[in-house]
Amino acid sequence: MDPHNLALAYSLSSVSGLRASLTILALTVAIHMHAFAVPASMAWVGSDQTLIIVAILSVADFCVDKIPGVDHVVHAVHTVLTPVAGGIAAMTADPSGGGVMTVVALLGGANALGILGLRATTRASSSAASLGALNPVLSIVEDVFAVAGLALAFVAPFVMAVVALVATIAFVLVGRRIVLSMRGSRAA
Repeated sequence: MDPHNLALAYSLSSVSGLRASLTILALTVAIHMHAFAVPASMAWVGSDQTLIIVAILSVADFCVDKIPGVDHVVHAVHTVLTPVAGGIAAMTADPSGGGVMTVVALLGGANALGILGLRATTRASSSAASLGALNPVLSIVEDVFAVAGLALAFVAPFVMAVVALVATIAFVLVGRRIVLSMRGSRAA
């Protein structure tokens, strides 16, 4: 897998952690527009049926994620769907369909699941602090980041890969600090 495709795979799987269905929708549209080639085994991602199904799921996900309480149910469902979407997104980035596809799929899925975990932790903290009132705002921020991330991934995958890596590290460090401060306040 060449560095460009690797950066694209990492970028797309990262965005899958924020919006799995939107990432697959963007891939499907890009394949329809012949923006890039996919391995023969992944051609179904560009099918009309996939486009219709993923468009419906994206709209439903967009709407339902704005409803406090229901958003947590959606995140639970995404615990299964997001790694699959991350794996699919990563696999479509290598047009050769080489022998590393399984490894790429597993790493892409794990990356997407990690991003989803950070997202879910942030959302749970928001729910605890605001009784869910801030969750629609967080959802809109996630939408903006996902759309910007997808655009950047397709236009400048190396830049998006760096942005995704820096954001992930920052979220982990901030999350760790929050957890440690919560433990400290419970002990006091």
